[in-house]
Amino acid sequence: MAKWADFLVSAKRMSNDNSKISLLKVHKDSNENYGPPFEETRSVVISNIERGNHYMTMFKNPSTGKMDKGATINVILTPSGKFLRTDKNQTSKDNLENLPDF
Repeated sequence: MAKWADFLVSAKRMSNDNSKISLLKVHKDSNENYGPPFEETRSVVISNIERGNHYMTMFKNPSTGKMDKGATINVILTPSGKFLRTDKNQTSKDNLENLPDF
């Protein structure tokens, strides 16, 4: 597996009002594999992206059972604050595609 990003995100936990992510399951990406998951807060991920770290989602492929590369995670600034999104839509809500919840 070639390195996809600095960190890979495999799952999320949404806030009670379902508008923001509270925690993410993150894996360190190496040149050959990805590490075990660890939990990272939304604010830490936003800070890391703003410092130049590259984050991507990854998904389990039901056909192969392997993890597939997803989309790049961006920090989007809106009048309501910063949000994590895999699209560049300016909607004031976190959106990481169909990333599973934990």
